[in-house]
Amino acid sequence: MALGILSNLENAINGIDDKSSIEIGWFDGDMPMIADVQEYGAMIPVTSKSRAFFGGRYGIHLTTNSLVIPPRPHRQRTINEKAETQWANDLSKALKNANYSLLTAFNEVGEKWENDYREVLTDGQYQELSPMTLDIRKQDGIGGDTPLVATGKMQASLTYKVGD
Repeated sequence: MALGILSNLENAINGIDDKSSIEIGWFDGDMPMIADVQEYGAMIPVTSKSRAFFGGRYGIHLTTNSLVIPPRPHRQRTINEKAETQWANDLSKALKNANYSLLTAFNEVGEKWENDYREVLTDGQYQELSPMTLDIRKQDGIGGDTPLVATGKMQASLTYKVGD
């Protein structure tokens, strides 16, 4: 009996299509770049043009030579908090339910994983916003002080895709 189970398991493992993949993230427009800046941070040189923009639009007089966007590592947090434990269990169950079809299993877990990522993205557990950013948000009519959720565009455009 045990030999039959092992044989079935071996056949199932050998039948997994290793070309199937799942990606969760941003795939259109400026959002991949914006997500990268938020993940890794950025240092933006201040130019005379940017000084004029911030001074004219917001009444902010920049006195530094660069603006710093601190890293807010949403991808790394998602991997640490979800992928290595919860997602591994999800995929294991989905593979079994899908008779070990990786493509079918990825389609089964994709929406859940997307929502898990969105949860980490919006929970606010990141470096606080600077006073300047809060002032700009206020002047632009954007409420709240939670990082990464000012307009909702990152959350709305986060998606998954399954390929083979």
